[in-house]
Amino acid sequence: SGDITNTDNIKITGTHHGDLLQGLAGDTTILGYKGDDLISGPTSGQATLAGGGGLDEINIINTKVQNTINISAQNTTENRDVVIGYVGFNDISKADGSFDLIQIDQTTFPNYIAGATIQQKTVQQAGSEASLLNTIIVDKEANIKKQIFPNATKGLLAFATDTATLHFAPAGNFPANTQDLLTVDSKDFSAPDQILVV
Repeated sequence: SGDITNTDNIKITGTHHGDLLQGLAGDTTILGYKGDDLISGPTSGQATLAGGGGLDEINIINTKVQNTINISAQNTTENRDVVIGYVGFNDISKADGSFDLIQIDQTTFPNYIAGATIQQKTVQQAGSEASLLNTIIVDKEANIKKQIFPNATKGLLAFATDTATLHFAPAGNFPANTQDLLTVDSKDFSAPDQILVV
């Protein structure tokens, strides 16, 4: 707990259990750590929010700035996050430059190189590509989940436009192994603009 009007930049880390974590009024970084957490960003200022282990609900409170949802090291359905208040790249309600980012890491997702510009392809477009390095599939969920990408053995991310869910196939084989990593409440998504690889 604390002064909800405090505008200092703060970092909050949860415990091994389910936590209720709330930002204040300044820039805030929150890591839920383990357990099923309920996380809320700051009332003003930017937020970097990471659920960590467990099934977490993340609420973005200040939608007029660019916030980041960090799913680094989260590559299974057991660590899924649900995000409320997420602003898509072309969302009509966004302020200038206020669309939100999804941060991933190269160690957990080796098909994606830190600092690289991400490519976006439909299932059909990706099927004819010799390489899917730094590529995210953006298509309907049914199309994604029935597709095998033999040239994506390092794993492939896919965003379902109808369910607003980010999926992961560790070996590029979605029918055999689809992990649901993140669901947001905006179907407005641009992989080159909204995926940040570190």
